[in-house]
Amino acid sequence: MRGAFSRLGGTGYSLGELSIRNPNHLFAPASMLNDLRRALVEQLDAAKAERLEASISAALCDEPAECEHAAANRGVRRVKVRA
Repeated sequence: MRGAFSRLGGTGYSLGELSIRNPNHLFAPASMLNDLRRALVEQLDAAKAERLEASISAALCDEPAECEHAAANRGVRRVKVRA
């Protein structure tokens, strides 16, 4: 399992800690574990993109009352830059 989940090259992610509980000593084929790893990376990428989009939207918001709730929930501060 460690081998399947540590192959994250090119994703920007790395395997930190992996805990496995398999008291019944069940077998999972490598292809299934690889598919699971790919699905997890896709979910991580989607969540990362969503947070980035929310941060950008909150930073660009022109109406403080409308943006206050969104920014507070995401820990984002409103910043305006004028050239």
